[in-house]
Amino acid sequence: MKALIIFLLLLSFISCTGYESIKESDRQLQFIEDNPFRKESSYDIILEWVATNFVSANDVIQLKDEENGTLIIQAVGSYYYDILNTLETSYRYTLSIKIKDYKIKYNFTINNVVGGSSFPQQKDLEDINNNFTSTKNRLQYYLNNYEETDF
Repeated sequence: MKALIIFLLLLSFISCTGYESIKESDRQLQFIEDNPFRKESSYDIILEWVATNFVSANDVIQLKDEENGTLIIQAVGSYYYDILNTLETSYRYTLSIKIKDYKIKYNFTINNVVGGSSFPQQKDLEDINNNFTSTKNRLQYYLNNYEETDF
């Protein structure tokens, strides 16, 4: 009986160590990518991608500065936090995009959990960063394969 109690205490201690919030130093993920277009064209193409990939582009876009090539997007991401992929949690993030001729810088910042004031858990950082990488890859794919069509 004593061994069972010690085992359960040890198990609860070990299983709780991953439940700390994401550290301030881990809240950002940045990418710098090549881009096949000049700043003005890239800006318009990225706006088009945002409009087609977010439920309401007008709600998520917080800053549009075409002259300086800057877009700031406040969005919500989600991930499953259980082994069976049945329990989902959502978090807020900021995507800052800085566009120059033939270069783009993406800066993702993790904000708080939806419905709370804390950051997501440290153990979920890999899932969140995978979501950010996927978003960047989809946007880059759209840019790299963009063909303007006239009709």
